[in-house]
Amino acid sequence: MLFHVKRNPVERTLIMSLTGLIFFVPAMVLPIMTLNALGLEQSANIIQWVSALFRTGFHMVGIVVLLTVVVIPPLKLLLLFYVSMAIRIKAHCNNLGSIFRFYQRMDEWGMLEICMLGILVSIIKLKDLAQISYGIGLFCFVLLLTITLISSVTLDEHKYWSLIQKTSNR
Repeated sequence: MLFHVKRNPVERTLIMSLTGLIFFVPAMVLPIMTLNALGLEQSANIIQWVSALFRTGFHMVGIVVLLTVVVIPPLKLLLLFYVSMAIRIKAHCNNLGSIFRFYQRMDEWGMLEICMLGILVSIIKLKDLAQISYGIGLFCFVLLLTITLISSVTLDEHKYWSLIQKTSNR
């Protein structure tokens, strides 16, 4: 057997991509963590982190983080949702193959896992310097990361390509 056939890959991927899109906004705009040091309290979300990179002169790093954490992950989820929905409702769409191919190219550029590693390193480095309380944004981000990983695992590319070919041939 060269590959494992997955059960209900379109429905599962559709649900995971929609759930990821729902969790994306709270993961980006709600506070990830709050630091309390010497009576001063500071909290930030991912959008504020990207903004801080630009304000402090780290423009290239800011662009990379903006693209790989803020722009590409929801684009991937949106493309996956669109393709899954088109397959599910059996919509005739001539460019579905191109859209799915674009999703596959974008799949390499979403780096929520790397951002999560950065958050964990920050927590480890700051735990002795300040009191840290975790915000709801962190939990939304972890759920978003988990959902995007599950959507990648449930996606059956072979099945998708055969279904895309069927919808294009109508």
